[in-house]
Amino acid sequence: MVLAVTPYVDDESPVYVIRGAGDDVRTVSDEPVQPPCVTGGVYGLSAGIRCAAADVLSGGGHKMRGFLKAVVADGRRVAAVEVPRIIDIDRPSDLQHANAWLAARGT
Repeated sequence: MVLAVTPYVDDESPVYVIRGAGDDVRTVSDEPVQPPCVTGGVYGLSAGIRCAAADVLSGGGHKMRGFLKAVVADGRRVAAVEVPRIIDIDRPSDLQHANAWLAARGT
């Protein structure tokens, strides 16, 4: 599994990540971590991880954060790719924030 992560935290319910050496994800948490690092809602899933997701769903799991925690706790390989900023757009103010950021960058 690969997670897109960012040090930019602007989410009402972020999923925090502690990384080890290189790009390895060591912990997924609901509690803030230092240095700041959160998932960005972008995931690359191998065939094996997709099967694990089906198992979690059939066992009653229903949130991505719980699945991420379970995958890491099971010792499966989870890598992180850091990007400078990910804006979670789930409120009208988030869209305004994203548009302002893009306008400031000239894109």
